[in-house]
Amino acid sequence: MYSLSLREILETHHGVTAGKFSYGSLLSIGHADRHTTIGNYVSVGPNVRRFGAAHPLNHAALHPLFYNPALGLVHADGDVDRTSCRIGHDAWIGANVTILPGCKSIGMGSVVGAGSVVTKDVPAFAIVAGNPAKIIAHRFTDDHQADIIKGEFWRLEPSQAARTVSELNSRMRSK
Repeated sequence: MYSLSLREILETHHGVTAGKFSYGSLLSIGHADRHTTIGNYVSVGPNVRRFGAAHPLNHAALHPLFYNPALGLVHADGDVDRTSCRIGHDAWIGANVTILPGCKSIGMGSVVGAGSVVTKDVPAFAIVAGNPAKIIAHRFTDDHQADIIKGEFWRLEPSQAARTVSELNSRMRSK
């Protein structure tokens, strides 16, 4: 959750950017493909994986030796498409979730239920679950979402963020 060294290693050597105070299995080497960006205060359960590429179904062979230039046999222009994915601030991704290349964004404040397979983008503040993951609910009204976004607690250090979140909770209960 606090390691700046881990974040530097992930970004420099693996192409994964992890925001402040985010934690979980996507911060383990090899669990998130390069071009993965994780916002601040993201909670990730165990055994979550993010894949940015799939085996090329239109190639004669499916093994990565025949398309992945990092393995030394093919030129860079023979590689498969490798997608990026941005996981928004304060998202919660449950245990055993698989995020496939079709998902380019998991929105701020969203929840991905345990065991889900995410094949497409997840809107901010949505709750998704299943295989494939589908929206089952939204966490807040549009007004509450706007208040949270305006509060920008994810930009703050934990002590100040805690005060801001407490104030947001109080305002939402009074509406």
